[in-house]
Amino acid sequence: MLNVTYQTYQSPYGGYGYKILVNGRVVIDQPFIPCISGYRGFDTEQKAGIIADFIAEKLRNGKPPFVHPNDLVNLGVI
Repeated sequence: MLNVTYQTYQSPYGGYGYKILVNGRVVIDQPFIPCISGYRGFDTEQKAGIIADFIAEKLRNGKPPFVHPNDLVNLGVI
């Protein structure tokens, strides 16, 4: 069984980013909002956590860690 967790952090691009860890090892480091143009961190740590949790849940369920722009809107991140 995979142990999938995440951590949020202050992004060098401003705002916040996240890391996805599988069994304690970083597999995704996302310092900016995925699937939108430009390099900009999430406005709040909470918003970074919402997407990180979304991705972590996908990995737990054996799905690819893909985020569509509609996911960002539907989850209230942008």
